[in-house]
Amino acid sequence: MNKKETGEFFFRYYRKRTASFLANLYKASITGDIEDIHQTRVDVKKILALFRLLEMVSLKFFRSEDHFSQFSKLFTITGRIREIQVNLALLEVYKFENKEINHYIRSLKRGEIRQTRNFMHTVQDFDEKMLEKTEIELKHITEKEGQKKIAETAHQLIRKKAKKIEKYFLTKNSQKNLHKIRQNLKIISAIASLSNTIKDDKKLTQILEQISQAENLIGEWHDRQVLIESLDYFSNHRGRSGKKDIINSFKKEKDLVLSDCKELEKQIIPKTFGLTDLILRRGIPQPKLNRRLSISDR
Repeated sequence: MNKKETGEFFFRYYRKRTASFLANLYKASITGDIEDIHQTRVDVKKILALFRLLEMVSLKFFRSEDHFSQFSKLFTITGRIREIQVNLALLEVYKFENKEINHYIRSLKRGEIRQTRNFMHTVQDFDEKMLEKTEIELKHITEKEGQKKIAETAHQLIRKKAKKIEKYFLTKNSQKNLHKIRQNLKIISAIASLSNTIKDDKKLTQILEQISQAENLIGEWHDRQVLIESLDYFSNHRGRSGKKDIINSFKKEKDLVLSDCKELEKQIIPKTFGLTDLILRRGIPQPKLNRRLSISDR
């Protein structure tokens, strides 16, 4: 692609993503369906990946935080709804017999109704005109950048995130950093997928396949960690309300979930190390660009 073609690609990519985002957003506001909410979040993540890449390419002339702010409230609320729905789904898997679980389930469902109501109000307040303002700025920037420069910048960001992941794993309590490792994996996945869309790359395809496996494992681990935190919050809240006897009432259930987390960690660590080795030493070459990363990508 020449610069004009590359700019047109990004412009159309942004339009396609925002059109999909709006369609899923308004559909989710009607149905409240878990899959519609999930697809809304997926679209936002892809848009954010584009923003991050353009911020690096444009040397801060395009600031991702300025343009992502219009999505942030929706992203936060849909994240809360999804966490509740995942917690409910995991309870179906574990089928705990503790009688206090019924109180917890009712609390989750009340929270889901409350957050869904917040979501509906936020959708009504969403300003589509802000998307058009971003579109104008994006078109102006992308028309100036060529395919090679953008691909090299994407490779630089992927390598930077892979180095961060290795650093987290080399710390004494690497398991405690799995949340941060997961966040960096998601950025690598989004940028690699976007870059591979611009130009098909066998190495990126291989990396994306391994990322998918690692993300699935860490996703399962993360969902269980969220469930444990939610159980703790619920029992402590009930304890403060005068029901002191239930503060430790979920110990058996949490121990079981923690045991599953430790088994997942045994798979996650070698799988993710293999991925960073592929990126840093066998897959993504060191870019020729000597570009400083923006503050948000350090």
